[in-house]
Amino acid sequence: MLNLPALPAHLQRLAGRGVADAAMGGLSSGGVNHVSIRMNRFTLVDAAGNKQPLQSFHMDAVIVDANPHMSKIYYKEAFDPNAEDFKPPVCFSDNGLAPSRQAQEPQNKTCSDCPLNAWGSDVSRVTGKRTKACNDVKKIAIFRPEDPSMVFLLRVPPASLKLLGGYIKTLIGNNVEPSMMITRISFDPQTQGVLNFAAVNWIDEKQAARVNEIL
Repeated sequence: MLNLPALPAHLQRLAGRGVADAAMGGLSSGGVNHVSIRMNRFTLVDAAGNKQPLQSFHMDAVIVDANPHMSKIYYKEAFDPNAEDFKPPVCFSDNGLAPSRQAQEPQNKTCSDCPLNAWGSDVSRVTGKRTKACNDVKKIAIFRPEDPSMVFLLRVPPASLKLLGGYIKTLIGNNVEPSMMITRISFDPQTQGVLNFAAVNWIDEKQAARVNEIL
Protein backbone atom coordinates (compact mmCIF):
# COMPACT_ATOMS: atom_id res chain seq x y z
CA MET A 1 0.00 0.00 0.00
CA LEU A 2 1.10 3.56 -0.71
CA ASN A 3 1.68 5.86 2.25
CA LEU A 4 -0.02 8.94 0.82
CA PRO A 5 -2.14 11.76 2.22
CA ALA A 6 -5.81 12.05 1.28
CA LEU A 7 -6.65 12.63 -2.37
CA PRO A 8 -6.68 16.41 -3.01
CA ALA A 9 -9.86 17.95 -4.40
CA HIS A 10 -8.12 19.09 -7.59
CA LEU A 11 -7.40 15.44 -8.49
CA GLN A 12 -10.94 14.13 -8.07
CA ARG A 13 -11.74 14.68 -11.76
CA LEU A 14 -8.70 12.66 -12.85
CA ALA A 15 -9.72 9.51 -11.02
CA GLY A 16 -10.81 6.73 -13.37
CA ARG A 17 -9.37 8.36 -16.50
CA GLY A 18 -7.93 5.01 -17.60
CA VAL A 19 -4.22 5.83 -17.78
CA ALA A 20 -3.52 2.94 -15.43
CA ASP A 21 -5.36 0.53 -17.72
CA ALA A 22 -3.46 1.83 -20.74
CA ALA A 23 -0.13 1.55 -18.95
CA MET A 24 -0.90 -2.04 -17.97
CA GLY A 25 -2.22 -3.05 -21.38
CA GLY A 26 -0.13 -5.60 -23.27
CA LEU A 27 2.51 -5.61 -20.67
CA SER A 28 10.27 5.31 -33.37
CA SER A 29 11.24 8.04 -31.30
CA GLY A 30 12.39 9.91 -34.46
CA GLY A 31 10.53 13.17 -34.96
CA VAL A 32 8.98 13.31 -31.47
CA ASN A 33 10.16 14.53 -28.09
CA HIS A 34 11.61 11.55 -26.26
CA VAL A 35 13.74 10.54 -23.31
CA SER A 36 16.95 8.66 -24.00
CA ILE A 37 18.23 6.32 -21.25
CA ARG A 38 21.50 5.54 -23.00
CA MET A 39 24.43 4.71 -20.71
CA ASN A 40 22.19 4.95 -17.62
CA ARG A 41 21.68 8.68 -18.00
CA PHE A 42 18.51 10.58 -18.78
CA THR A 43 18.67 12.85 -21.82
CA LEU A 44 15.72 14.87 -23.09
CA VAL A 45 15.64 14.97 -26.88
CA ASP A 46 13.22 17.28 -28.68
CA ALA A 47 11.62 16.69 -32.09
CA ALA A 48 14.47 18.55 -33.80
CA GLY A 49 17.10 16.35 -32.14
CA ASN A 50 18.33 18.90 -29.60
CA LYS A 51 19.58 17.18 -26.45
CA GLN A 52 19.40 18.18 -22.80
CA PRO A 53 21.28 15.78 -20.52
CA LEU A 54 19.97 15.61 -16.96
CA GLN A 55 22.57 15.66 -14.21
CA SER A 56 20.62 13.41 -11.84
CA PHE A 57 20.38 9.63 -11.97
CA HIS A 58 16.65 9.91 -11.40
CA MET A 59 13.89 11.84 -13.12
CA ASP A 60 10.57 12.91 -11.64
CA ALA A 61 7.74 12.65 -14.15
CA VAL A 62 3.97 12.53 -14.55
CA ILE A 63 2.72 9.61 -16.63
CA VAL A 64 -0.05 11.11 -18.73
CA ASP A 65 -0.73 8.37 -21.27
CA ALA A 66 0.46 5.02 -22.55
CA ASN A 67 0.14 2.83 -25.59
CA PRO A 68 -2.33 0.15 -24.44
CA HIS A 69 -0.50 -2.39 -26.60
CA MET A 70 2.95 -3.82 -26.13
CA SER A 71 5.18 -2.25 -28.74
CA LYS A 72 7.82 -4.30 -30.53
CA ILE A 73 11.12 -2.98 -31.84
CA TYR A 74 13.95 -4.61 -33.79
CA TYR A 75 17.41 -3.21 -34.42
CA LYS A 76 19.42 -5.00 -37.11
CA GLU A 77 22.78 -3.80 -35.77
CA ALA A 78 24.09 -4.52 -32.29
CA PHE A 79 24.19 -1.70 -29.76
CA ASP A 80 27.40 0.34 -30.01
CA PRO A 81 28.14 2.21 -26.76
CA ASN A 82 30.65 4.43 -28.58
CA ALA A 83 28.24 5.61 -31.25
CA GLU A 84 27.15 9.24 -30.97
CA ASP A 85 23.58 8.50 -32.03
CA PHE A 86 21.30 5.52 -32.24
CA LYS A 87 20.33 4.26 -35.64
CA PRO A 88 16.55 3.87 -35.93
CA PRO A 89 15.02 0.39 -35.73
CA VAL A 90 14.54 -1.31 -39.07
CA CYS A 91 11.26 -2.87 -37.95
CA PHE A 92 8.78 -1.97 -35.24
CA SER A 93 5.14 -2.39 -34.30
CA ASP A 94 2.97 -0.23 -32.07
CA ASN A 95 0.11 -2.72 -31.90
CA GLY A 96 2.17 -5.88 -31.41
CA LEU A 97 0.35 -7.56 -34.29
CA ALA A 98 2.16 -6.53 -37.47
CA PRO A 99 4.97 -4.21 -38.56
CA SER A 100 4.17 -0.51 -38.74
CA ARG A 101 3.70 1.03 -42.16
CA GLN A 102 6.63 3.29 -41.24
CA ALA A 103 9.00 0.34 -40.65
CA GLN A 104 12.03 0.57 -42.94
CA GLU A 105 12.47 -3.20 -43.36
CA PRO A 106 9.46 -5.23 -42.17
CA GLN A 107 10.79 -8.59 -41.04
CA ASN A 108 7.57 -10.58 -41.29
CA LYS A 109 3.91 -10.12 -42.16
CA THR A 110 2.81 -10.66 -38.56
CA CYS A 111 4.57 -10.43 -35.21
CA SER A 112 3.16 -13.65 -33.79
CA ASP A 113 5.02 -15.94 -36.18
CA CYS A 114 8.10 -13.78 -36.79
CA PRO A 115 11.32 -15.74 -36.04
CA LEU A 116 12.82 -12.63 -34.44
CA ASN A 117 9.90 -12.51 -32.01
CA ALA A 118 10.57 -16.09 -30.89
CA TRP A 119 11.97 -16.65 -27.42
CA GLY A 120 15.66 -17.59 -27.61
CA SER A 121 16.33 -15.72 -30.85
CA ASP A 122 18.81 -13.48 -29.01
CA VAL A 123 20.72 -13.08 -25.74
CA SER A 124 20.06 -10.12 -23.45
CA ARG A 125 22.98 -7.72 -23.13
CA VAL A 126 21.59 -6.70 -19.73
CA THR A 127 21.06 -10.09 -18.06
CA GLY A 128 23.02 -12.45 -20.33
CA LYS A 129 19.94 -14.67 -20.55
CA ARG A 130 18.17 -15.85 -23.67
CA THR A 131 15.55 -13.44 -24.92
CA LYS A 132 14.01 -12.21 -28.16
CA ALA A 133 15.78 -10.35 -30.96
CA CYS A 134 12.67 -8.18 -31.34
CA ASN A 135 12.22 -6.42 -28.02
CA ASP A 136 8.97 -5.80 -26.17
CA VAL A 137 8.82 -2.22 -24.93
CA LYS A 138 6.14 -0.12 -23.27
CA LYS A 139 5.65 3.37 -24.65
CA ILE A 140 4.48 5.91 -22.10
CA ALA A 141 3.96 9.67 -22.40
CA ILE A 142 5.34 11.81 -19.59
CA PHE A 143 6.02 15.39 -18.67
CA ARG A 144 8.39 16.72 -16.03
CA PRO A 145 6.62 18.45 -13.11
CA GLU A 146 8.75 21.57 -13.52
CA ASP A 147 7.81 21.93 -17.21
CA PRO A 148 4.34 20.51 -17.96
CA SER A 149 4.32 22.11 -21.42
CA MET A 150 6.72 19.53 -22.91
CA VAL A 151 5.44 15.97 -23.28
CA PHE A 152 8.02 13.25 -23.96
CA LEU A 153 7.91 9.65 -25.12
CA LEU A 154 9.69 7.18 -22.85
CA ARG A 155 10.27 3.62 -23.99
CA VAL A 156 10.37 1.31 -20.99
CA PRO A 157 12.83 -1.48 -21.93
CA PRO A 158 12.17 -5.22 -21.53
CA ALA A 159 14.09 -5.67 -18.27
CA SER A 160 12.01 -2.90 -16.66
CA LEU A 161 8.53 -4.07 -17.67
CA LYS A 162 7.88 -6.12 -14.51
CA LEU A 163 9.01 -3.19 -12.37
CA LEU A 164 6.65 -0.83 -14.21
CA GLY A 165 3.84 -3.38 -13.97
CA GLY A 166 4.37 -3.82 -10.23
CA TYR A 167 4.32 -0.07 -9.69
CA ILE A 168 1.12 0.41 -11.71
CA LYS A 169 -0.55 -2.47 -9.88
CA THR A 170 0.29 -0.79 -6.56
CA LEU A 171 -1.32 2.42 -7.78
CA ILE A 172 -4.40 0.55 -8.99
CA GLY A 173 -4.65 -1.18 -5.60
CA ASN A 174 -4.85 2.25 -4.02
CA ASN A 175 -7.38 3.57 -6.60
CA VAL A 176 -4.75 5.96 -7.94
CA GLU A 177 -4.21 6.87 -11.59
CA PRO A 178 -0.57 7.32 -12.67
CA SER A 179 -1.53 10.74 -14.05
CA MET A 180 -2.37 11.85 -10.51
CA MET A 181 1.11 11.14 -9.17
CA ILE A 182 4.63 12.46 -9.51
CA THR A 183 6.58 9.30 -10.26
CA ARG A 184 10.30 9.04 -9.64
CA ILE A 185 12.01 7.05 -12.40
CA SER A 186 15.51 5.96 -11.49
CA PHE A 187 18.23 3.68 -12.78
CA ASP A 188 19.09 0.43 -11.06
CA PRO A 189 22.72 1.12 -10.04
CA GLN A 190 23.65 -2.53 -10.50
CA THR A 191 22.27 -3.10 -13.98
CA GLN A 192 22.54 -1.23 -17.27
CA GLY A 193 19.27 0.14 -18.64
CA VAL A 194 16.93 -1.05 -15.88
CA LEU A 195 14.42 1.49 -14.55
CA ASN A 196 12.73 1.62 -11.16
CA PHE A 197 9.47 3.47 -10.44
CA ALA A 198 8.28 5.00 -7.16
CA ALA A 199 5.50 7.37 -6.10
CA VAL A 200 6.70 10.75 -4.79
CA ASN A 201 3.60 12.87 -4.22
CA TRP A 202 0.34 14.08 -5.72
CA ILE A 203 0.59 16.49 -8.62
CA ASP A 204 -0.40 20.10 -7.91
CA GLU A 205 -3.28 22.09 -9.42
CA LYS A 206 -1.21 23.50 -12.30
CA GLN A 207 0.03 20.04 -13.24
CA ALA A 208 -3.49 18.60 -12.91
CA ALA A 209 -4.80 21.26 -15.30
CA ARG A 210 -2.12 20.25 -17.82
CA VAL A 211 -3.02 16.55 -17.45
CA ASN A 212 -6.67 17.44 -18.07
CA GLU A 213 -5.67 19.30 -21.27
CA ILE A 214 -3.72 16.30 -22.57
CA LEU A 215 -6.35 13.70 -21.71
